[in-house]
Amino acid sequence: MTVGADGLEGFDRAENPDGNNPFASTVALTLEMLNWSIRVIGQQLAAHPGPATLAVALVLVGSLSERIVPLPEPVRTVLLLAGNLAFAFVGSGRLRR
Repeated sequence: MTVGADGLEGFDRAENPDGNNPFASTVALTLEMLNWSIRVIGQQLAAHPGPATLAVALVLVGSLSERIVPLPEPVRTVLLLAGNLAFAFVGSGRLRR
């Protein structure tokens, strides 16, 4: 659907809601959000040490099993994927006590 310029004459002009933030401001805000995200994930992992330890163990076994215990590649991939998903689940705060 298109509207001609004459059809918009009855409306007031509005500013750009995005604000066209400068690059430095965008980077600073992104770093601030990253800082808070890491803090919250750390707090969630500390609040649930059992599941967090299991998630870290799965990631370590999946990534270091070549050197310690030889496992087939599909098993290592599944362990690594399951560990990362468990880590994300515990860190997201969706796990209840």
